[in-house]
Amino acid sequence: MLQLQDARLAELNPTPVDDILDLPLDTDRIMSLALRTAKGSPGIFLREENIGIYSPAGQLHFERDAAVATIAFADAGVDLVGQNDGTVYRTRDLAAAFRLQTALTVLGRNDEEVADPAGVADARCIQLDEAEPIRNDKYLCAMVFGRYVAVIGANAAFSGNTPEAAFYQRAAAQYSILAKNG
Repeated sequence: MLQLQDARLAELNPTPVDDILDLPLDTDRIMSLALRTAKGSPGIFLREENIGIYSPAGQLHFERDAAVATIAFADAGVDLVGQNDGTVYRTRDLAAAFRLQTALTVLGRNDEEVADPAGVADARCIQLDEAEPIRNDKYLCAMVFGRYVAVIGANAAFSGNTPEAAFYQRAAAQYSILAKNG
């Protein structure tokens, strides 16, 4: 494995340090579609350096089941992911977006569906029995708009049985961003 990776690395041409600041940022505008982290947001899993644009392979490091995500990304034609407080996946088309939404919100043994945010079309929200290992989210909501799928997560409320209102507000805000800009 190391020999294969070494061969691939040898093929790469590094960008000269002096040219890095001249590179265009977010030419596909994917980050403008991802809900931004509010300053002082409690419980945000991402460190500032993890916020950004990822290829499907790079995004696998943040998925709760990388094996399932690998197959789902390939099936949906995911070619770009923007990650901030919301994660936005760009798929091949609308049908592919719905397949990805289904894969990202598949219910585990003791997981349950929870109510979708009011007024948000094409959303699917779930409560995980065990918090996901990467973000430590207990709730996930995946929304489809056009060829995009956006996912919002939240930790368990103190009651542990229902997501806090902020979860639904963030999901509605994420959907609004997609609807206006997607």
